[in-house]
Amino acid sequence: MIKLFNKKNSKIKVADSETTADATTEIPAVATTKAITESATETTAVTTAEVMSESKEVKQSAVLTVLWKILTNLAFVLPILFAISLQRVFALFPLFVEYFYSTKIYRWISTPISFITSLFPFSFTEMLLYAAVPIIMLLVIIFIRQMKKPENRKKTIIKDVKKIGWTLSILYFLFMILLGLNYARLPLNQTMGLTIKPRSAVELESVCYILLEKTNTLREDSKEKEGVMYLKNGISGALDNAYKGYNAVSGVYPMLSGNKIRAKGVLASHLWSYTGITGMYFPFFVEANVNIDIPQPFLPNTILHEMAHTRGIAREDEAGFIAFLTGIHHPDPDFKYSSYLDAFIQTSNALYSSDKKAYEELSSKISPAVIRDLNANGSYWKQFEGPVQKVSTSVNQAYLKSNMQKDGVKSYGRVVDLLLGYYLS
Repeated sequence: MIKLFNKKNSKIKVADSETTADATTEIPAVATTKAITESATETTAVTTAEVMSESKEVKQSAVLTVLWKILTNLAFVLPILFAISLQRVFALFPLFVEYFYSTKIYRWISTPISFITSLFPFSFTEMLLYAAVPIIMLLVIIFIRQMKKPENRKKTIIKDVKKIGWTLSILYFLFMILLGLNYARLPLNQTMGLTIKPRSAVELESVCYILLEKTNTLREDSKEKEGVMYLKNGISGALDNAYKGYNAVSGVYPMLSGNKIRAKGVLASHLWSYTGITGMYFPFFVEANVNIDIPQPFLPNTILHEMAHTRGIAREDEAGFIAFLTGIHHPDPDFKYSSYLDAFIQTSNALYSSDKKAYEELSSKISPAVIRDLNANGSYWKQFEGPVQKVSTSVNQAYLKSNMQKDGVKSYGRVVDLLLGYYLS
């Protein structure tokens, strides 16, 4: 109990309004205690409210701190999100991309890189792959050693995840700058004035016959080895001189002009064939990598296809058409034959889907020499069929779809529309 007042001091004097005599009035101690108690209660209530308010602020501050920590730990996704958003936004303005990025900014960035890498005969992409294997193994060993210490596990995992995340994120952003934005440029048919529209089976058949005639004629002058066409200047000659096809058409199509680029043959090409891939463009080195183990009748066209990507042609059907265009204008007849042969295969496959009877009639006109080349190609790829090829196709499918090619690997077949537009426009 709290002592409020002493009993002797519990009286006070009050002046009476009618008399001059002093009077005393006693105030009960109980009333005073009640007033003080109420005051204390109010003070306690205020204090409790203040404590609750401070507690709420502390909780909010803690939540904000946690959110900020999460955001800083996940900041590595920002370059990826920015790159994807940039590509999608640019896709809304293909004319801007065409004239300010693809034909200017991209060229300013890619030209010096391709000039340097083309000075060397080997594939920088392949060398990077070989170097990456021991480096990754070393990093895995370091990670395992760090994980042996229980007190470091959580810290190690978070740290390494952030490092990997930042590395992949920055690489993806660079990929978008070095190639990805070219998927948002104007369609090739618009820049070249080709009419793309539904075509009849008769129109398709007419183009097939044009291509077949050229293919049969050019095959007559080709050199053979065991009944199959081979390159008279060799594989190295094809890699060194493929750029001449681009020089031949750059006067008409300035978008295909550029410095001399040497495509790179991959040393492990035979093993690479298990993936079903004939070529790959590596944008970080602006390098056209080619599977040089494939049958030689198809090699020149493959080289020209991968080189199209170095000129900023990202879409696969468009790269296929540029390979055809540069091939048929190449001064080397081997390149002409290879490009006509590939175009004939593409269009005749389309004809088979639309008119089998017309396809059978067309097939009967293929020269025996061309048939030998086609059979050699079929036999070559049959030996590599398997799960690796299926996985590779799935990866390529996912890559193409992620870059706005909705039909994935089927986009390669759209080259037929461009071929028809070229001959029938």
